[in-house]
Amino acid sequence: MLPISNPAKRILLYVGATYMGAFITDLAYISLGSKFSVAPQFTILLWGLARMYTPTVSVYLCVKLESRRFQDFVKKSLGSVSRRTILWYLLSPIIVYAAMGLYVALASFIGLFSLDSLVKVYSETANLPISEALSLIYISIASAYFASITVNAMFALGEELGWRSYLLSLLDGRLDFRSTFIIGIVWALWHTSAIALLRYSYPNLGVYGIPLYISLLIPINLAHLVVVKVSGSILPAASLHGALNALWNLTILTSTLDPIETEIYCGSGLTGIVSWIVVSTALYKIALHSSMLDLRKDPNPTS
Repeated sequence: MLPISNPAKRILLYVGATYMGAFITDLAYISLGSKFSVAPQFTILLWGLARMYTPTVSVYLCVKLESRRFQDFVKKSLGSVSRRTILWYLLSPIIVYAAMGLYVALASFIGLFSLDSLVKVYSETANLPISEALSLIYISIASAYFASITVNAMFALGEELGWRSYLLSLLDGRLDFRSTFIIGIVWALWHTSAIALLRYSYPNLGVYGIPLYISLLIPINLAHLVVVKVSGSILPAASLHGALNALWNLTILTSTLDPIETEIYCGSGLTGIVSWIVVSTALYKIALHSSMLDLRKDPNPTS
């Protein structure tokens, strides 16, 4: 059994295992992806599913090494399916819509946002006239909510069992400066092999985009931690994560800048970072002052 008194070793073991799992998954996609080129979207879907569950696989291995039952860990992570949990599960995707709204306002104010470029993409992809493409965009944005609480949440749950449950428990289960930054940084760096090998999120900047990604995921992590702590479950974090995956890439398609500048200044860059700092901080303050947020140390964080 791993020493309970030394959570640092557990953190290193978990992080090492999940990084290795992600790296192997990325290599497998590079090696095997071309063989399934007849269905590229399906291949990408399988890669995404496998990668997002590498944190869960790592948790399983760590929990077994600790001589604990994985089922008990999952049960504690999910918490009781109470009205509060369900309410936050349904409300959490709206946080992403709020961040999107703020992003659009900021990007429009400084001249980085244009709906025309997004309309053009939809029009050319679906072979539709401009007016119909615009309607399709609004429908897609609205329907993203339902994807967030269904299939996207199922995908995201694989990560949430790792980041906002197991890793948080190793940090005393407390929402504070330390957990916000450590989990945010570990979460961001877990994407390193995808960014370096597959040009994920930063196809032009590559690894030079990693500092931006760390700066983006730290405030996004804060929002995830808040919904976990106010609900007592990782399920709302899964629907929030699902909405993020469904919506945030649209910020890239509304840019008025060239590709490199888009990655630096737009949704995955500086304007997106500012938007999430404002929204996540506001969410934290609202939860704190409404007495919904419990900042106390988890009395039994690793069991």
